Amino acid sequence: MSKKKQAPEDVPIGTTLDELDHRHIVDTETPKSLLYIGVAALVVAVIVALVFNNHIENKKAAAEAMGSASSTEELQAVADEHAGTVSAGTALIELSNQQIAEGRFEEGVATIDSFLEDYSDHPLAAKALLAKASALIRLDRTDDAMTTLDQFNATHNDSPLADLATLLRGDIEKQRGNSEAAETAYAIVASSDAAGGSLAQLANSRQEFVNYTSPREVEPAPEPEPELPTNGNLPPAPTANPEMDALINKITKENEATAAEEAAPETIEEEAAEQVAPEPAESAPSEETTTEG
Repeated sequence: MSKKKQAPEDVPIGTTLDELDHRHIVDTETPKSLLYIGVAALVVAVIVALVFNNHIENKKAAAEAMGSASSTEELQAVADEHAGTVSAGTALIELSNQQIAEGRFEEGVATIDSFLEDYSDHPLAAKALLAKASALIRLDRTDDAMTTLDQFNATHNDSPLADLATLLRGDIEKQRGNSEAAETAYAIVASSDAAGGSLAQLANSRQEFVNYTSPREVEPAPEPEPELPTNGNLPPAPTANPEMDALINKITKENEATAAEEAAPETIEEEAAEQVAPEPAESAPSEETTTEG
């Protein structure tokens, strides 16, 4: 048998020196750990609060700036100074709308592309795709427009604007000369319950004219030259047309010269003869006249 002393079974737990030392370490280190964790949590909470408050302030400032922006320069400034906010994305959409309304379709498409690159999750992303497709149709870039509509279907197929996208597909097919495909697209929109009255009515109207081809534009015939009188009654110069004024003056001089020639005698002799013309002689008595007695 081993003669090593063993602690009696009735000795309370933790009364050995090793156990007391261990308890001392735990008792002294646990409060410090909790303190460090608490401080770290407090710092994180303060940082989160500051970031959140800063985010709220930025959104508020962007919304105020967007509310007062109207010109293209002001809208671009909102997009640049408040980049990343919803208001900045809205400013880009409004800017593209102004550019397209002014006929600057290429610039409008470029602005929408910038918007889609940075704000793909923006609430107006679906509308932006349709605006881009419409502008591309106006530019006769039907392939790019159809690609844009495919992108719309891939990301916003359940959007309330889906019927409008189908209507634009019909427009593209009509522009390409695919009357049957265009009519099919218009029929889908016309029979859609979600299309609404005005959109369905528009689709019906386009169905009726799907085979209509607008007349080819021709240059108008040149206006006829005004007929000028040959004698007198000429319009007064100037007429605000240098060529016309020169022609009037030329005809006027020709008429004046012609009138002078008609009034003047042809030769000096004729003029003298007209001035010294002999008086007619008195008639002599007839030989048959008899004298009295």
